[in-house]
Amino acid sequence: GLGGASALALDPVRPRLYAGRSLNDTGTGAALGVLQLDAAGGFTWLVDTVDTGGFQASAVDVDPSGRFVYVLNRCADIACTGTGSLAVFAVDPVSLALTPVPGSPFATGARASTALAVHPSGQIVYVASALGVG
Repeated sequence: GLGGASALALDPVRPRLYAGRSLNDTGTGAALGVLQLDAAGGFTWLVDTVDTGGFQASAVDVDPSGRFVYVLNRCADIACTGTGSLAVFAVDPVSLALTPVPGSPFATGARASTALAVHPSGQIVYVASALGVG
């Protein structure tokens, strides 16, 4: 399911909605839900759910080409100690399956990572933090 959804992003290329969840179904980390949209823009079904490798997904974005989905994990663990991370998923052009890129999730170096934005070129991802670095 999508209980605990805390961040949403629309795919700019396909009729998909990505929903970041604070916790996955087992409570062992954050998750990203993928929903298929119908022609009217309403979601019709949950296509997939993937773990993000962190806790408390606080932001989701998709690069302008629709090739990558980014999920900002606010925390490194359930107690929210340490720094957040950025999970990056490649979108398969045929199956549309999400696959973590090598090395993902990437440490942000920031405590309580709260927001992200993808540059229009798709080459830069900006991350904001509520508490600063370290």
